[in-house]
Parts: sequence; C-alpha cells; structure tokens
Amino acid sequence: MNLLKDKRDDERHAEPTAFAPVSSEDVTSDAESMPKETGYEEKRPVQNSRTALFIIALVVLAVVVIYFSFFKPREGAVVSESEPPVAMSDSAKDTTATVPVAEETPTAETEVSAEITDLTDQSSLAVASLIMQTIQNSLTSGQRVTAFFLDEGSFSTEVEANSLEDAKAIYRTIQQSLPALTKLTSSAPVNGLTALLSGTFTPTVTAVGNGWTRDEIKKLLEETARTANTAVTSLSIDGSTDEQKFVFMKIEGAFDNCRVFIDKLSQTNMKVSVSKLILMPASAGRYTFVLRFYI
Repeated sequence: MNLLKDKRDDERHAEPTAFAPVSSEDVTSDAESMPKETGYEEKRPVQNSRTALFIIALVVLAVVVIYFSFFKPREGAVVSESEPPVAMSDSAKDTTATVPVAEETPTAETEVSAEITDLTDQSSLAVASLIMQTIQNSLTSGQRVTAFFLDEGSFSTEVEANSLEDAKAIYRTIQQSLPALTKLTSSAPVNGLTALLSGTFTPTVTAVGNGWTRDEIKKLLEETARTANTAVTSLSIDGSTDEQKFVFMKIEGAFDNCRVFIDKLSQTNMKVSVSKLILMPASAGRYTFVLRFYI
C-alpha cells in the first residue's frame, strides 16, 4: 500500500513538468533568433499615395491642353448655330444654280418651236438650188463635182479639175457667182487638182407640222422626183398627222436633175426645214442625192 501511494505521489509531481512555464530568457532568445523588420512595409503606403497624385496631375494637365487646343474658340471667330457655314455654302450653290435656269430659254426648244414664216427664196432648199446652179454654170470641160453638202446654215462643195490652174480658176468663178446671201469662208487652192469651197448663209425660218399625212407627203415627193427626171431609191416618213414629220429620202439622177428636184420642192406649199443634203457621185455621170428634212 505504501508503495502504491508513493507511486501516485511521484506521478502527480511529474505532470506539471509537461506544461512548465516559459521563462523570460527563453522568450528573449527566441526573439533574437528571428529576423529583424526592415521598415519597407511602413514606407509602401506613402510611395503609393505619391504615385497616385502624380498620375492625377498628369490627367488634369492633359485635359487642360486638349481643351485649349481643340475646344476653346479662337479669338475673332464667330460661332453661329443658326447659320452654319455648310448650310450657307449649300444654299448659295442652290441659288446660283437656279438663277440661270429661270432666265435662260433652252436652245433646243427654241429651234423646235420656230416662228411660222412663209417660205421664200432664202429658204434652205432655195439656197441649195442657187448654189448648185452656180456650180454647174461654172464648170468647164474636164471638171466635175465630187461632193456637195448643205445643212441649215452652211454648205461646202468639192470640184475636181485637170490642173492646179483649173482648180484656182473654178474657185474664183464660183466665188464671184455665188448668191449675195452666202458668205464664203474657205481659201483658194494652193496645190492639188481640187477646189474646195465652203461658206455660210442665213435661211429664213419655215413652218413645219402643217397637217400633211404620210400618204400625201409620199405622193408629192414621188411626183416631184418624177418631174425632175430622178429616181426615188429610198423614202421613209416618221411622225403622226398633227406633228412635224421627219423625212429621209434618197434619189438618183444627173447633177442638174437633182438640183431641179429641190428647186421644185421649194416651190410647193409644203413647208420644208432642211436638216442635211448630201450629194455624191454614183456612176456614169449620175449622182446619189440624200435628203434629210422636216415637214
């Protein structure tokens, strides 16, 4: 019993040793063994605040520079919201574009709606007949017309000769014999065997669209060609009864017979406005005469 009691006493005294208090010396030795703090953690918040302030200052400076460079109005500049420059420029262009349209009259409409005037000896057909007659009367042996052209206001012709002297002579003869209402614009030949003459004239304005039907026009043109001893090789008439009609016609015959055809056509009561007359040699002294005109 005493042995057991003594053993229990020994165990009671041994238990507190497992939880022995730590001495101050041990704490001091442990603290000395740990690494000392450098103080960096205390300084970091100060450096971060300085960096943030520097960035904010740069942003404010950039905003100020942009404002004064791009958005602030310059001295002397007038800003008007009611009348922006673009709107003024567009309206000015529109105004200048509409003024000529209101004042000018289209030339095409003026030509179509020409004044109604009786046919006279100064009509295009009559002028063409006079010029062709002058050319024919001026020709001598060995000379012939190789081309003739006439439209509403101008003409040209080419005459072939045997020599340069003959070409100069025929040029002078035609020049002196042309009707007074024509004006020669060409020059005398200086080389070659042809005399080229060209000029202008001012025909009277004729009325068109006088109610002739296509059948009536066709009949009159064919009868006129037959009377002039020419043959109609092509004829087309476009347009309704109440409108002006465009006529394309081609005849063949001698030079003088072609002239007689347009001379007789100018003497009818059919008002003709010439577009083009083209005459060129065909064969064996005959010519092809192409006529384009309005009735």
